[in-house]
Amino acid sequence: MTSWVAHAFDIPGILVLKEIKVNFQSPHHVLSQEEILQSLELKPGMRILDADVSRLANQIAENERIRRVEVKRNLAGKIDILVTERIPTAYVKHGSHLNILVDREGVLFPLLEGSENPDLPVITGVNPTSAASTEKISKALELIEMIQDDLAAEISEVRLRANSEIDIWMRYGLQIRMGKGNYWSKVQRLTLLKKRKGVEFRHWKYIDLRWGDPVTSP
Repeated sequence: MTSWVAHAFDIPGILVLKEIKVNFQSPHHVLSQEEILQSLELKPGMRILDADVSRLANQIAENERIRRVEVKRNLAGKIDILVTERIPTAYVKHGSHLNILVDREGVLFPLLEGSENPDLPVITGVNPTSAASTEKISKALELIEMIQDDLAAEISEVRLRANSEIDIWMRYGLQIRMGKGNYWSKVQRLTLLKKRKGVEFRHWKYIDLRWGDPVTSP
């Protein structure tokens, strides 16, 4: 019985590929359907059972911008592809170039010129092509994630110094010296300082959080 069913479903013209549909998890995707399909060996009219969904998913996932991909096929001749793109958290500056993005997981991927120009903080002081920079970039990302609300939107640069200290520069020119480690406590002190009555960060030159109580220069 099983062999007969398999043979019957293999009749030419019955189980052929009729439609390929690419869906994106987010409506704000950067990649196009054409970019997803260009590397795949899929042709209308081919046998649907010849489309190896695992191999197709692996081929699509080779694109650095893709975080997750699901490929499904059905016997009506349709292949559905669901793509989840990586969401950039920051730029990583390489020399004078600003063409590398990084997501919250620390995965680097290229900026697609002409398709996007996200308004994100810039991580500087590292060489993104060096494996030794992975840990430094991760620390910068952790710090960005800790800072919330309107203060996070004001971050312009996260500078990683050679001595492993981190400085944050805000869009209005304020420098925040974070030093080394214990960042959660420092971010809490920074948040409390901002909430003080009459405090306007945009009027200050720097805040130094390395030595306990904040040292400021209004």
